[in-house]
Amino acid sequence: MKRGFQIALLTARWMAGAGLKALINEHFPLYRVSLFTDADSYRQAARLTKFDHLFTLGETGIPNGTEWDEKASQEEVLSRLQEILRADDTDAGKHQPLTPRELDVLRLVTQGLLNKEIADRLEISLHTVISHRKNITAKLGIKTVSGLTIYALMHGLVE
Repeated sequence: MKRGFQIALLTARWMAGAGLKALINEHFPLYRVSLFTDADSYRQAARLTKFDHLFTLGETGIPNGTEWDEKASQEEVLSRLQEILRADDTDAGKHQPLTPRELDVLRLVTQGLLNKEIADRLEISLHTVISHRKNITAKLGIKTVSGLTIYALMHGLVE
């Protein structure tokens, strides 16, 4: 998943917006969500930050956002979010897919193995494991083991 995706959430109903923000944070923790309760504060922030998505709840005066129905079930919201955010994953990964060996290393990293243990398991050198991990980090823009684990889970690479 591309690092640094920014989501702007605009709604006059703060509680509904906070609920959607919490849902996004819980299920898509690598995304940064900014909550705005009026169009002016959103516009001011948008001058400084490039938002990849604008989600709106209710009448906001901003025509370009993805509008959400406040009465939708959590399952409907999550399904729609997955469609939208997986498109980001696809776009981010188009240019530099992980090699089969990088996928092997990623799977073992998510199991909590150390570099030396990965090298032993795959019968490669420690230096090669480190190189693969650097390549994975560069391609995905994810530096932490927890972030890599979430990425692997979201993409069905591990259970």
